[in-house]
Amino acid sequence: MAKMAYKVLHVIKSSFILSLEILVSILLSVLIVPVGLLFALINELIRVGVSAILRVQHGSKISLASEGADNIWAYKKSNNARICLSLLFCANEIEISRHRKLYMTAVLNHTTKHGRKPYDKLKKILITRLGYHCHQQDETFDIQNHVKYYPGTEASDVIVSESQLMSDILPTLFNDMDESKPQWEEIVIPRFKKESSSSPCSVRIFRYNHGYMDGASNLLLWTACMTEDQGTSFPYPVNPLLHSGRVSKCQRFLYDLSCVILGAFTMVKSVINAGRLRSRFVTINYTGKRHFGWSESISVDVLRKIKNTCKASVPSMLATAMGGAFRKLNEKFPHAVYGNPEEIIIGLVSALVPYPNHDLRNQFTVVHFPVHTGSTENVKTRSNIQRLHVINQNMARIGRDPMVYLNYFMFKYFGRFPSCLIQAMMENGGLPVVFSNVPMSTEVVEFWGNPVITAAGWPPLLTNTGLGIVTMRYADHMRFCAVADEACLSPEAVDYFLKQVAIELKDLADECSAFETVIHKRDSIIMASNDVVLNSYTNPKDINISTVTMDFRRGSIVPSQIIDVIE
Repeated sequence: MAKMAYKVLHVIKSSFILSLEILVSILLSVLIVPVGLLFALINELIRVGVSAILRVQHGSKISLASEGADNIWAYKKSNNARICLSLLFCANEIEISRHRKLYMTAVLNHTTKHGRKPYDKLKKILITRLGYHCHQQDETFDIQNHVKYYPGTEASDVIVSESQLMSDILPTLFNDMDESKPQWEEIVIPRFKKESSSSPCSVRIFRYNHGYMDGASNLLLWTACMTEDQGTSFPYPVNPLLHSGRVSKCQRFLYDLSCVILGAFTMVKSVINAGRLRSRFVTINYTGKRHFGWSESISVDVLRKIKNTCKASVPSMLATAMGGAFRKLNEKFPHAVYGNPEEIIIGLVSALVPYPNHDLRNQFTVVHFPVHTGSTENVKTRSNIQRLHVINQNMARIGRDPMVYLNYFMFKYFGRFPSCLIQAMMENGGLPVVFSNVPMSTEVVEFWGNPVITAAGWPPLLTNTGLGIVTMRYADHMRFCAVADEACLSPEAVDYFLKQVAIELKDLADECSAFETVIHKRDSIIMASNDVVLNSYTNPKDINISTVTMDFRRGSIVPSQIIDVIE
């Protein structure tokens, strides 16, 4: 009876808060939307004038950058980086002259069946003219300036070590590129040897200004231009060109309606929350010196073990492991300012599929996401499985959060304004930690006939971001890749974090596999393992741990350990 009354009160409270948010949002919309539309109209008229002036002065050589999202991610701040790094480790040595020819024919001159050249953007320089972001055609484009060996690695007796790659080469390639040529390069290391490997391989390092594309476009470039069938049969875990098919028209309508009704309130709330963020990864003293690292290779079977038991999403599993690693990081390397010890706010990067075509673009969003660390101060998120439940529930809600699309809308909207406005808007934006999960391939693949052994990637550190993390899944394994500014983490701290996040993920898998049987009863559920029996007092038709909540109840202890109950 008491439980039913609590649920009723909870529903009433939630309904009241939602009604209040809708009312506030409508009032804010009345104030904000007309002003926003007016500024957009004035800006578009100015863009027409600027475009006409550029055409008179430069003909077709310089044109305004039309995609607002591209202009946002071309943002530059002192001591932060806007360069993305994507690495392919290949079985065979790469001959540079052949590699250049392949780039010219297969990538830069790639033509679709409709006669379009989707990668012509790579022949254009990102510049600023008359106060706006522009594209300038490189009339002296030379593939030798873009596809080349890393200096000093050409000799046949030179083998680059793992420590050299992380400590010297990647920090150098993470530096910004000037406007003397299009801001992208493919750097080749002909011979590289991992510490755990007995034989060398070659490395392809694709570095590019974020204003050209995002990670999904990068993957589409590889598959469309470097496979025999132009990516038709490529073993994507998630194909960026295809719709997931999980959203009905009714669900889409309700989501769009919530964006309209709650849009203004959600955006204002997001700005306020961003201004309150306190973290060891946010500082005014970024050094511009970055430390790179990657975890050991982790078998995909570890993820399968968790999913088979908990039915949680892969991003939820990875975020859970990171939460525990952040807790251990703060214990091992304490910091004066690290915010709430029970959770850390990360920027969760999510591609908005489907992509309409292979054109290079930035079609993704970044949302605030709280990751529970497993602090002993919070009994509800103390264990690995408990944190996984909470995080997976929050992850599921993201799909219904208007901020997912509204953030992307703001990128496209503000990105069409003058570059000085973009600089001012982005100056104090960003999130302490940026996390992107990149599922590349479910099988071993070949690019231009060269088998790929493994892959890795590192994100840019834009605005107030002190730590960037990418998880790259390739074939039967995955790994965490991290880059941090020295003001936030030392090289030892980066390595420690990556070691602990792998341990946390494996511990989570071990904890999940401890449960051997699930027994349904009329009024209770008993989860039995060698050491633990969990009881709850619900009567579900099925157990789906990705949608249940954790609730602590006194008395559910076997034999001497307090376990949160799955309700």
